[in-house]
Amino acid sequence: MRSGTGNNYTEMEEENLANTYKEQGNKEFKAGNYMEAIEFYTKAIEKRKDKIFFTNRANCFYQLKKFKKSISDCEEALRLDPDYAKAYFRKADAYISLGDLEKAFETIINALEIKPQDNDIKNKLQDIKVLQSYKADYDKALEKNDFETCLRKIECLLDKCQNYRDIIVKKIEFTAYLGKIEDALTLVKKYQQEYSSFSDFTWVQGLVYLYRGSTYAVTDSAITASTSGKKETRTTRTSRSSGTA
Repeated sequence: MRSGTGNNYTEMEEENLANTYKEQGNKEFKAGNYMEAIEFYTKAIEKRKDKIFFTNRANCFYQLKKFKKSISDCEEALRLDPDYAKAYFRKADAYISLGDLEKAFETIINALEIKPQDNDIKNKLQDIKVLQSYKADYDKALEKNDFETCLRKIECLLDKCQNYRDIIVKKIEFTAYLGKIEDALTLVKKYQQEYSSFSDFTWVQGLVYLYRGSTYAVTDSAITASTSGKKETRTTRTSRSSGTA
């Protein structure tokens, strides 16, 4: 390939340019400019498919709470090098944030098989086991309709699984069920701002209004949920002494 005109670069020039983009991405990442870092890592990837570039970009997506994109980039890195433990580690972190503890466990075990003496990996495995114990305790409390204990375990889970949406919905639902209506509505507003496209928050808002006894608000929320893509009627597992469900 010819050098010196247009976009024609020698292989060495392509290599140097990719590394330059990576270094610029690293600089932006350290400054907390994750979108700018993504742009540079993407340019580096366009020059050369490299496991480090994909894993670095995955970390940017993780910081921006775009966990599925983070997982996707980790998988690209692992296609290039199936023994790249760092990509498994990043992927496990993303699964934890999504609340998919089973996949997080499987992924970190893969990393541990590659680097059995790595303390960071071993510590991450222990973190996942603790989270699994919280989830088991939550499930047991739910079977007993012990919603106060459920809420305590939910808080423990959300400390690490910040994007565990099913658990977030249950947090709002149980808060309302226990009579803390305004707290529940505050939670709805908070999470709707963070996850505007997730229609279950609109559904649970209707449930909160139902607990409060506001029929018109329930109807409005149901309509909004329907237009957001909800295609089936949802009913809560819990029931109150008044007979609502």
